[in-house]
Amino acid sequence: RREFVGRVDDQVKVRGFRIELGEVEAALASHPQVARAAVVVREDRPGDRRLTGYAVPTAGSRPVAAELREFLAGVLPEHMVPSAVIVLERLPLTANGKLDRKALPAPDYTPASGRAPATPTEELLCGLFAQVLGLPHVPADADFFALGGHSLLAMRLMGRLRAETGARLGMQALFQAPSPARLARLLDDGESSHDFDAVLAIRSEPDTPKLFCVHPASGIGWAYQALAGHAVGSFSLYALQARGLDVSREAAASVEEMADDYVATMRSIQPSGPYNLLGWSFGGLVAHTMAARLEAMGERVDRLFLLDAYPLERQSTEPLWCPSRREVVEDLLRVARNQYDPVADDGLWRPPLLETEVGEEHVDGIYRAYQTNLDMMARHAPPVLKGDIILVRAVIPEADARTGDPLDWRQYVEGDIRIVDIDCTHSEMLDTAAANEIGTVVARDVGARET
Repeated sequence: RREFVGRVDDQVKVRGFRIELGEVEAALASHPQVARAAVVVREDRPGDRRLTGYAVPTAGSRPVAAELREFLAGVLPEHMVPSAVIVLERLPLTANGKLDRKALPAPDYTPASGRAPATPTEELLCGLFAQVLGLPHVPADADFFALGGHSLLAMRLMGRLRAETGARLGMQALFQAPSPARLARLLDDGESSHDFDAVLAIRSEPDTPKLFCVHPASGIGWAYQALAGHAVGSFSLYALQARGLDVSREAAASVEEMADDYVATMRSIQPSGPYNLLGWSFGGLVAHTMAARLEAMGERVDRLFLLDAYPLERQSTEPLWCPSRREVVEDLLRVARNQYDPVADDGLWRPPLLETEVGEEHVDGIYRAYQTNLDMMARHAPPVLKGDIILVRAVIPEADARTGDPLDWRQYVEGDIRIVDIDCTHSEMLDTAAANEIGTVVARDVGARET
């Protein structure tokens, strides 16, 4: 059946996400110490649009702005949490009693206090944080995201860090260590976690269910970062990437071998079920096989999301079409642009930055992943799964792309097949707008369940 997520009235667009201001205001007003609330989009610096919340306290209460923002972070997806919350005695009104948006004060992100940097690495990072955030200074123990940072600014920060130090820390490193002091420890300890690791811990939160996402044919799982905003407080998000991205390692010989490899990797992070899996395109076939493997091991699979993934009608010894090396690079750049800079001309992302960060060995690895994964897909005979699947279907046809039918899964799934339709093409499935809808569905299904 078709599921419709969200409303289109009173919406704004911030960093590629459509946001219902009324929902954010209602969440802020639900705090017991808030009598009235307002949420607006400010653009105090050209091209930098941010949500800002304003709260009027209830009689006799003195809420702390930082605590109100922390409260919102616990009840809203990341992209809906205001960059700042300001406590006011009253909301400014116009002569006819409406909110006077021009009279609302601008937030001050400058940290009031914090310790000074204690090492050269901390000093470097404090300076980079300040440059990217547009602040005069940043203490060593300040949180990047609490100071108004977001994923686009995070990408700029990590790019500058690589240019300054040559360190190849991935985006997940900043999520796990969001202060200069904590990030400095990763650098000084020689951490080498980067965007081509076998597992990307996109968001890891204690006491939340885990969602493991299997890469598409490219072998990289970067695109799943688009779901990170919905993971906050709901679930932890991991992307599994092909071991063949490292050309020094032998690639898997079959979908079954890949599934066994990923099940072992997943169980090293989560030793027992219930498990939640997701796969886009080729990754859906792997995730389905992983679920069947887990069933055979006596483990429970709670949720299996297949993003526009379908079994081939018949197996073939002939490999499927594979992109050229140039197309591999172009696809990589497209994923990065969609992920980190959905507004094409806002200056926050430039393809040359990525091209300098992706060496020839990585292009070789991705190109090999395409070839081997499509070859395995052509030869793959899916197992029969006893459980259910959630098939997220792209309903807009794509030129020269193979389309599938949900009934194609019937012979391989004994349980229920639930269908969620998204108004996008296959290749747009994890672009910002579609991913926002998918993330809402995933957060509702996975986040509501206990591990």
